[in-house]
Amino acid sequence: MLTENELLKRWMLNRNAISGRYYRGLTNQEVLSSQWFNKPERITFYQAKQNGLRVKKWAQWVRIKYEEFKEIEDNGIKKTIPFIKYHYVFNLDQTEKVE
Repeated sequence: MLTENELLKRWMLNRNAISGRYYRGLTNQEVLSSQWFNKPERITFYQAKQNGLRVKKWAQWVRIKYEEFKEIEDNGIKKTIPFIKYHYVFNLDQTEKVE
């Protein structure tokens, strides 16, 4: 069983393997699911395909949520609208190189 400090350390290390962007707002389930893998890096299915990787058949995805803000102008008034986006990502250990 992981201690609280080890869980926090793993939570802070979850990032995208291609862009290097850290994931924030992960739930306990997402953090705990990463304890079974050696690498805390995650990748989307599309990013894996672009980089010559294949997601293994047994792989289980994790849904990552993040906010993106867009500025619009309405009758001379600038407004910032948050959009919540979801991506389904796989751990880098769940991929293999395509030969």
